[in-house]
Amino acid sequence: MTFEAVQIAFIFGFVVVGVLVLYGLAAAFGAFTRPSAAAEPEPSLLDRVEAIRPPRNQLVRVDRGFDSMVRGTMFGLTTNRAVELLLIVGALVGISAFLATGSEIAALAGFVLGVFVLLLLMYAFQNRWRAALQEQLPDACFQLSRCLRAGLTVPGGLKETAEYSGEPVADVFRKGARWADAGMPVPDVMARLADEVRLTDFDTLTAVLTLQTEVGGNLPAMLDRLAGAIRDRNQYRGYFRAVTSLSRTTAIFIALAGPIGAILLAIFQPQFFKNLYETQLGWLLIAIASTLEIIGVVWVVVLLSRRNRF
Repeated sequence: MTFEAVQIAFIFGFVVVGVLVLYGLAAAFGAFTRPSAAAEPEPSLLDRVEAIRPPRNQLVRVDRGFDSMVRGTMFGLTTNRAVELLLIVGALVGISAFLATGSEIAALAGFVLGVFVLLLLMYAFQNRWRAALQEQLPDACFQLSRCLRAGLTVPGGLKETAEYSGEPVADVFRKGARWADAGMPVPDVMARLADEVRLTDFDTLTAVLTLQTEVGGNLPAMLDRLAGAIRDRNQYRGYFRAVTSLSRTTAIFIALAGPIGAILLAIFQPQFFKNLYETQLGWLLIAIASTLEIIGVVWVVVLLSRRNRF
């Protein structure tokens, strides 16, 4: 393969990576897409029962997990759009690999790598939905307490709180109200929501509502105290994130410095890379470096995602 073709392939790959980075940054700041404002049709009773029913097999469990991850990114993507984006990115990276090497195996590896990188990006941003829910939960608890003081039942309070709250907490409470209207007991509704939300403070809210259902008590007062405790923890979490922001930024720049530097050198000073892509040993070194880089990025993403679990 000629040197000019290699340069074109590297430039094409650099453009693809740039598009992905810009997409991630725009989605992170909420500037890429927004969910459609059109009203969704009211789900049928069969749809409600299917949503409540536990997964029948592992395939359904994986499907629900992917839906949850896509929704958690808050990129404004539906599940079908996310699958289409994965296929497009994988195809672009696979074409770049084929242009650079002329090998079908390299094209297949590039396709897998492109899909994997985008999945890694979604996995890294999947906690944005939980973070937004965590910030809105204290106000939702205060609103639910006021609804109960006004004489509403717990399902009615959930529905009324959803009307006065923003997304995503409104969607969670609205879903719980629908399940309660379908005949599901309040403790089971909250337990099902807690399994879906996976927030420690929401588990506490579930325990409070379940305990009041079983033994009684002053539920509005308990909700007020719980909302105050959640708000205090949110303030401490914000302080912790501000103190450790420099360390997170440093880890991200270190992870990106190697690949970006290699691409720039390959484009503007190709003599440094001649021996790498012209010999079998060079390609072996590139494979080893790429593998170690991927392991490092995965490790950083896992550490940050664990820190972001609420």
